[in-house]
Amino acid sequence: MDFSYLLSFVLLLFFFLWRYTLKKKTYDAGSVLISLYIIYAVFAVLLYFDKNSVDSFVFQNFGIKPLPLLYLFITLAISFSPILLYDSRKYNGIQPPSVNLDYFAWFFILCFLLQIGGIFENLSNGLYQVLFVDDGTAELYSQMIDKTSEGGKGISNIFSIFANTLYGFGIIMFFYYISQPKRKKLIVWGLGIGILIGILSYAAAGQRGGMIKRTLLFLGTFFLIRNYLGDKVKKWIAVSGAILVLFLTFIFATMTVSRFGERDGGASSSIVRYAGQAVLNFDRYAFDNNGIRYGDRVFPIFKKLLLFENVPDNFIERRAKYPYLYINDEVFVTYIGDFCFDFGPYVAFILIVLFSIWVRSRTKSNNSQYPFHKLILLQFCLSICIQGGSLFSYADTGNLTIIVYLLLYTLFAINYSNRSNTVIC
Repeated sequence: MDFSYLLSFVLLLFFFLWRYTLKKKTYDAGSVLISLYIIYAVFAVLLYFDKNSVDSFVFQNFGIKPLPLLYLFITLAISFSPILLYDSRKYNGIQPPSVNLDYFAWFFILCFLLQIGGIFENLSNGLYQVLFVDDGTAELYSQMIDKTSEGGKGISNIFSIFANTLYGFGIIMFFYYISQPKRKKLIVWGLGIGILIGILSYAAAGQRGGMIKRTLLFLGTFFLIRNYLGDKVKKWIAVSGAILVLFLTFIFATMTVSRFGERDGGASSSIVRYAGQAVLNFDRYAFDNNGIRYGDRVFPIFKKLLLFENVPDNFIERRAKYPYLYINDEVFVTYIGDFCFDFGPYVAFILIVLFSIWVRSRTKSNNSQYPFHKLILLQFCLSICIQGGSLFSYADTGNLTIIVYLLLYTLFAINYSNRSNTVIC
C-alpha cells in the first residue's frame, strides 16, 4: 500500500504534464517545471527500493502517507500557476524598459570583472582538485561548510554579494539583449561570461547544488522567453547549452565519485539519494517535525529588520536553536517543505496561495509586448520553483536576493507606470 501512494504521486504528476501539454500544445517553462518534479518523484521511487543507499533504512522503514503527497502536489501546482498561466505566444516580444538597462548590465559585468583575479584562481584551483585530486571535492566541500558556518555576520566582499544577488536578473538581461534586433555584442558577451563564471564558481567550490540550480534557472528562463528569440539565436543557445550541460554533467559525475565513491552504494546510490530524498522526507516529516522554526530559515533577514531577537545567523546556530526537530536543513525537503518546517503546513499553504495570487495579478498583461518589469517578477517566481527541488534557495542570506528582485521590479514598474500614465499592475 505504501508504494501505491508514491506511485500515485508520480502518475498524478505525469497526468498533470500531459493535460498541461495538451492544452498549451508546446513545451515551455511550465512544462520544464512539471517535468523536473516528475524526475524528483521517480528518483524517490528508486530511493524507496534502493537497499544499498546510505541510511537506506531511513527511506524504507516508514509508512508512506497519502495526505502529505497530495498536499505537496497541490502546493506545487499553486506555486507553479503564474508560470503555467503565462503564454509567451500572446506577445510579439519584450517591451523595452524606459530605464536605461545598459547601466544595470555594465554594473553586473563590473561586479565580476572586479573579482576576476580571485575568481579565476579559485576556478583553476577548484576544478583541478575536482578533476585530478582524490577526495578533492570532499575537501572543497568541507572548506565551504567552514565558511558557511561563519556566514550572516557581516560583509566580506561587496561585489561578490552584488554579483550573487543580481545573478537571476543578469540572466533576464542576457536573454533580453539577445532578443533585440540590434544586439549590443559587448554587453551580451559580458553577461554571458558572468553567467558562466557564476555556474563554474560553484563547481570550483565543490558544490553540486549551486551549479545545478543556476543551470536550471538559465534553462528555465530560456524556455520562459524563447518565443521572443530568433531561430538562429535559439539554435546557438541550444548547441552552446548542450555542450555546457555535457561538461557540467562530467563535472557533476566526477564530484559525486570523489565524495561518495567509497560509501555504501557508491556514486549511483548517492545520485538517487540526492534527487529522491526531498519527496520522501517531505512525506514523513512535513506535517510533524516535532516543532517549527518560526521563519528562522526562510526569512531570517526580514525578521532582523523587524527587530526580532535571537535570530540565528547561519545554519550552525539555527540547528543549535532547534535541536528537538526530527530533521533540519541538513537534508532536502523541497521549498514547500522549508515553508512547512518554518510555519507549519496551514500557514505555509496560506503564504503560498497569497504569493501565487499576488504574482499572477501582477504578471498579467494585455499589451502586444510583454512589459519588462513583469518579466522580472515572473522569473523570480520561476526561480523559486525551479531551484526549489532540494530546499528554498533564497533562505538565510538569500533573503538579500528577494529584496533585490522586489526592488528591481518596483523600480521598473514605477518607471513604466510614469511613462504610460497608468497604475502599476
